[in-house]
Amino acid sequence: MLLIIQFPFLDLRKFLPTNCGQCSRPQWLDLYEHEYVRSVGGIVSRKMTGIEGWLAEPMVCNASKAISFTTKPRFYSNVVSFKFYHGPYKVAFKRLSYDGLATGKFEIGLILNPKKKAYITYEEVVESFLNLTVTIRRPGNTPWIGKLATAGKTLANLYLKSTTIHNFNKDDVKDWWVQAGEPLLFCESRIIRNYKYNNNLNNIQGYIDNNNWSVTKNNYHIDFPMPNKNIHKFCLDKFSSELKNLSVTNIEGAYLTVSLYQVRSVFIAVDKKNYDERITARLFRVSLMRLNAERECLRKFLLNINQNKINLSERTEGFDFLQDYLNRATKIIMRREKQLDGLEEGKFIDWVRDIEDQFKPYARQKYLDEISRALIKVKGAVIRPNIERKIETIVSKLVKQTVINYIMGDNTNNFESGDRIHVEGGAIVGSIGRNSTGTVNYNQKWDNLKSGIDLSSLEVELEALRLKLKELAKTEDEDVAVANVAEAKKEARKGDGAKMLEKLASAGSWVLKVAQEIGVKLAVEALKQALLPAN
Repeated sequence: MLLIIQFPFLDLRKFLPTNCGQCSRPQWLDLYEHEYVRSVGGIVSRKMTGIEGWLAEPMVCNASKAISFTTKPRFYSNVVSFKFYHGPYKVAFKRLSYDGLATGKFEIGLILNPKKKAYITYEEVVESFLNLTVTIRRPGNTPWIGKLATAGKTLANLYLKSTTIHNFNKDDVKDWWVQAGEPLLFCESRIIRNYKYNNNLNNIQGYIDNNNWSVTKNNYHIDFPMPNKNIHKFCLDKFSSELKNLSVTNIEGAYLTVSLYQVRSVFIAVDKKNYDERITARLFRVSLMRLNAERECLRKFLLNINQNKINLSERTEGFDFLQDYLNRATKIIMRREKQLDGLEEGKFIDWVRDIEDQFKPYARQKYLDEISRALIKVKGAVIRPNIERKIETIVSKLVKQTVINYIMGDNTNNFESGDRIHVEGGAIVGSIGRNSTGTVNYNQKWDNLKSGIDLSSLEVELEALRLKLKELAKTEDEDVAVANVAEAKKEARKGDGAKMLEKLASAGSWVLKVAQEIGVKLAVEALKQALLPAN
């Protein structure tokens, strides 16, 4: 079984107006094997190269000097039935890659390859993996020793210090120049041959024998068959709260909490005897890991714009780098929506993007909020027109998918690509463009509603509605709707009627139907107002 944990990081130094003392070598877009990153390791060729279309993929930095295991990594299980089994991990790689501009990632991969028959759950393996003790170098300080799951911030700081020139004043180096993103755990196991998988995948059971792996689970699975091929991919979206040392946190999709470490996790099962399936699995893995790093860094980049850490108004070399980054990074969340056919890499990446969106259901709304706020600041700077148009296109697409496109009867309000959208405080307050058909202002909607609704009474009805929805919810979309009602209830408790309506608008017409059925009149009135099309 291959286990990989990725620690993405964002490097802001090229975008800042001050001299940050960044080393000029290595040149990440033109690497040579004799180059190295101080305190991390040397540059090496990637054995199977990277994915076409991603920058700086063929060459990586061997990070063996940066991070090491305190003892030889082994698998340990605390469950009684496993106490006699102690399986060794084999270190597959420790590597660093960087796109030369802003996006970087450390990845540590281990292989668990038991030599004898054993029955081990996926949760046991993950817990053992995340709790491995590692040592990370810290130039000028004593090494950091801690659990693998918590190593992201220390690795980001190591990259900052290792790529700062020696004669630069250490007191001037700011830790926020290089920021750690959210880690991703990826697990790839061998599929059990001749095992009958069904579409629901609600209860997969099996054993480990001669390197054939299976997973014992009693929770929700998603099956993603590769186009034109019958290949099973399993993205774990929810984890049973009844399992020992495991709990569920439904924030942006699949999180696995093991001994207080929260890590988003993806698991796939592959028939290693099938060559096409192995190649497909690798394309999936490399694309998903790179896509995660790009998205995490874009999210943090927009957050830094909104926190005014990046000055968009100054025409400096850093400002030109900023435009180049926005031009490239915005492609990550723009859909090409081509018909998938075979294993062409460009189209395959689109397919992976679709998959990631499905197990990360809150990502689009979150990107909408961040991009929209950043767009206001970008529009005050001299941004190249093509970049501004791309950002506006992204916002308009996301608005169409996450805010506007809720149907009331036959009325639907749509924004199309090319429209100008102005978003403030999470609510659309204006639109300009050849196809704009209206505006949504939740403050105005609340003004129309507040005289007839007491928020304290509404909070009680929303809680009753939430409990009923939770009982009825069967699909992932319905789970998201339940979460939106819960958020609306919180806003009602705070006394923020406009925010409450905004959350209810995201809940959709299914929630309104259930509210009408159970007779929560205040909630029905609020939902009707929230879901009304724009004027």
